[in-house]
Amino acid sequence: GRYHTDWLNMMYPRLKLARNLLSDDGVIFISIDDNELSNLRKLCDEIFGEENFVGNIIWKNVTDNNPTNVAVEHEYIAVYSKSKFDLKNVWKSKISEAKDILIKIGHELAEKYRDPELLQEKYTIWFREHKRELWPLENYKFIDHDGVYSGERGVHNPGKEGYRYDIIHPITHKPCKEPLMGYRFPKETMDKLIEDERMIFGDDEDKLVEIKVYAKDYKQKLSSLFNLDGRTGANELKDLFPETGKLFTNPKTIKLLSELISFATDSEDTVLDFFAGSGSLPHAVLSLNSEVSENRKFVAIQLDEITYEIKNGKEVGKKGTAGEAFKNGYKNIAEISRERIRRAASKLKEENSK
Repeated sequence: GRYHTDWLNMMYPRLKLARNLLSDDGVIFISIDDNELSNLRKLCDEIFGEENFVGNIIWKNVTDNNPTNVAVEHEYIAVYSKSKFDLKNVWKSKISEAKDILIKIGHELAEKYRDPELLQEKYTIWFREHKRELWPLENYKFIDHDGVYSGERGVHNPGKEGYRYDIIHPITHKPCKEPLMGYRFPKETMDKLIEDERMIFGDDEDKLVEIKVYAKDYKQKLSSLFNLDGRTGANELKDLFPETGKLFTNPKTIKLLSELISFATDSEDTVLDFFAGSGSLPHAVLSLNSEVSENRKFVAIQLDEITYEIKNGKEVGKKGTAGEAFKNGYKNIAEISRERIRRAASKLKEENSK
């Protein structure tokens, strides 16, 4: 149908150009809904190569309470690489709001309570009240004076036979239950972990031992499922432009963009946005740089699409968001993009003097 043809004709040259501009280890994230997802995949398979498909991220960004057959509450983010062979084997990000919360409360409580049992008691009370806010770190329910931690089976050997030896329970003085495939580390390494109090024992020898994993060392994986209210982007824009009404219908949230950037880029990389719109991506890059003291750069492209019409030789504002922009002195979309970058930079400088 013509609708799909027009969209494909618009996207094809841009994606072709995008591939040429990517570094060998570069990736492209493309936000898309159900209407064109299948066409986009075919287009990208042709341009980037089917073998360079990295994955689809499902972004749950809305709650749909309208009566319908299927309530559509998500969009997609298709991820392709120029050369999957050149990508890092694993993407991890040190950016995590939950981690920051746990580091902060761990420091505050450790300063206040020197007795280990009282410290754990106070943290347990706080943890029960705030557990819902801590995903994906809702299992970090322990604390000592080095910080908040979780017990994980990282010393158990996965998939194949590991080391076999006895670990004596400190209270019952009996050998602890062994993991099915043995231990990952040799006995000397395990003895050092026990000496450094990095191991967690159960009430008796029947529980498998676990290793302490501190929240401060946590690195987040890039999940194929992302749950974030899409309205957040509009609120972020309103914070920067409190004097205006709605300038854009559904601007992307900088939280989504900064997380994606943190996984796929390093400190000196450059991020490119073909459809800058409100300027969410530059804002996200600046915000991420400020948070982690790094130096990513951005290129933001936006046509100078006018926000007014000419009728009888006079400028007349369009309806909707374009009319709101025109009313506030923005004659084209690119002017809004640039102004947002300026305001975001100023706000970040106020919040972070460094």
